Amino acid sequence: MAFNLPTAQYLMTTDADNANRGTFRTAPELDRKTGGNFPISTNAAQMSNSSGERGVYFGLDAQDSTGATDGTASGKVIVASWQFNSPNRIQVNTLANRGVVFRLASGTGNSPTDFREFSIAGNNTPQASAQAGGVTMCVSLDATGFDTSGGTYDPSAATAWGFGTNKINLAGNSSSAAFFQRVFLFDSDKGAANLPTFTGASNFTDAVTVVQGTDYTNKIGSWVTKSGTAIFLPCPFSIGDGSTATIFNDNSASVISPSNAADNQKNFRITDGAMQVHLDMRDNAADSATLSGSYTWGTAADWDFNVNNASTCLLSGNFTGMGKFKIGSSVTATGTFDLDGTKKVESYGATIDSITVKGQLRIRSNEVTTFTGINVQLLAFDLAGTYTLTNSIVNEVTNTSGGAVIINNVGSTITTNTGPNITIVLPAKNISVTGIVAGSRLRVYNKTTSAQVVNEVVSGTSYTASYAEGVGYSVGNVLDLRVTKIDKLEFSSTVVVGSTGWNSLVSQSANPVYAAHGVNGATVSGISWDSGNLQFDFNDANNQIDGADIGAWYYYFITTEVGIAEAFKALNWSQINKITNVTGNVSMTFDNTKSTPLRITNCWIDKDNGSSIIATASNSIQIDPPAVFVAQAGSSGLTPDQATELTAVKAKTDLLNFTGADIKATLDDEAVFTY
Repeated sequence: MAFNLPTAQYLMTTDADNANRGTFRTAPELDRKTGGNFPISTNAAQMSNSSGERGVYFGLDAQDSTGATDGTASGKVIVASWQFNSPNRIQVNTLANRGVVFRLASGTGNSPTDFREFSIAGNNTPQASAQAGGVTMCVSLDATGFDTSGGTYDPSAATAWGFGTNKINLAGNSSSAAFFQRVFLFDSDKGAANLPTFTGASNFTDAVTVVQGTDYTNKIGSWVTKSGTAIFLPCPFSIGDGSTATIFNDNSASVISPSNAADNQKNFRITDGAMQVHLDMRDNAADSATLSGSYTWGTAADWDFNVNNASTCLLSGNFTGMGKFKIGSSVTATGTFDLDGTKKVESYGATIDSITVKGQLRIRSNEVTTFTGINVQLLAFDLAGTYTLTNSIVNEVTNTSGGAVIINNVGSTITTNTGPNITIVLPAKNISVTGIVAGSRLRVYNKTTSAQVVNEVVSGTSYTASYAEGVGYSVGNVLDLRVTKIDKLEFSSTVVVGSTGWNSLVSQSANPVYAAHGVNGATVSGISWDSGNLQFDFNDANNQIDGADIGAWYYYFITTEVGIAEAFKALNWSQINKITNVTGNVSMTFDNTKSTPLRITNCWIDKDNGSSIIATASNSIQIDPPAVFVAQAGSSGLTPDQATELTAVKAKTDLLNFTGADIKATLDDEAVFTY
């Protein structure tokens, strides 16, 4: 475990007895601040009132400064903790009346007059209303939002700082005003000398242990706190230092960074650059970082995880409120990013499958061009090229590359294409229908969208095609497949469209009745189809047709574009002289369009629901069925089922006592059978 702070310096005391006292006194003789690493001046933190009266004023002495510090470089920030001594006797004023103040100064000499002063607490804020232990103070050297100022403070040449109180009353004879724990001046930029770092096998609890200590002998401050899994960490930090072995795991902690000058937290006066976070891992596969917890940042500080080497980093947690977030190829980011305002997640070759960005995600590298399951408000491409979005949700895509961007859309939703020069391509999905008898007609009807997609003759033994999602088919659509050939029985199946397309295996059976009749249905004349009325229209030149020819023509007709769509499985031709309309598929009728009666011979034709096959408005049709014989099962050569069927036919037509000759005689008398 390791949480590394800058090496402590004792620049503000020469007296070993005072090295760890940490007091600021109101008497003219001043003690100095305790050891930290703050390098501005040995006397910079002393404060007194020059007249010796009770109450505290600033005495910012920069005459023996170790040199000015550039507060605009590396995002320098002061972090410390103070604690009042006997707060019942030290009664500070309100926040508005500048109860507790902090000053930054530049220049040389005793009490520099170029300064910025911040009101950071009062008796009406938690930090100065009671004896609450150490109170954290965090101020950027280039912070703005100051309450008072003098001269022209130069943050690039800061030389002194001071802490003071404006009192209502100082009871008793106390001389000690406040205790200060070690004060640190941290850098915030990546790789800077005074940037806190986690190295080794480490986690956030290490920071708590280092700062809070295990007892009073090694405690250096109170500015890192932990409650349950929640950790308050008011400092910039780096995971790894670029050279030391590091295996970091946040153990799903909830990490909180302070806001600037929030209500009741005026003791934090920080710029957006103060609380930066960095990943700085060795080029070694043994190094890793895992951030699965939640991170709430009060300022738009940048997170730089742009590492592109053999180390690995998993960002699966929730990241809220920070500034620009860079992620490199060593990073796999599956978490949720809700950054400050218009700040962006910038990917430099990171693996970002399943990432959620409630804002802008910029693609700054084309090392990775395929993204799966991302959920992004705005996806911006900085490099031209071809990219693939699979099963993703993107509200808007933009192109800042100056070149052309092609997006292959595989099952994704892209709401707005702002461009410029972005082409969204719906990649092809595959269709495969195999086992077809060559020369058959295939019809594909999308039942979900109520649209016919395919109706064509297949020359070979398979039908293959490709399509873009949503063009003809979409995932989950239900399809009705029909296959017909004049000498084959109808084939049908139902198919559900999958994510990569759809397929079906066809199995067409021989049509023995068609073969036994031996008539080419395409040559049968005098029959046409009336789509509007769903009926066969008869206009036979001789006013007579063999019933079996109707069956042959039907099998020809359903191989046509209209027939397979409208009359598929309309007729059941169970034997040469028996045809039944299957009304559950297509309820159809026969219509004689000529005034001369039409005679249908040698076939029994009916509807399976018992209604008449002859259209109501039809001219006369005479159906001349074959002779019907009553047979005993087992004596006629018929099977029991066939005998039962013939008996039913006889009963239905009331021909129980007729012979074949009687039927013929009746037909000769032009009796018309309607049923």
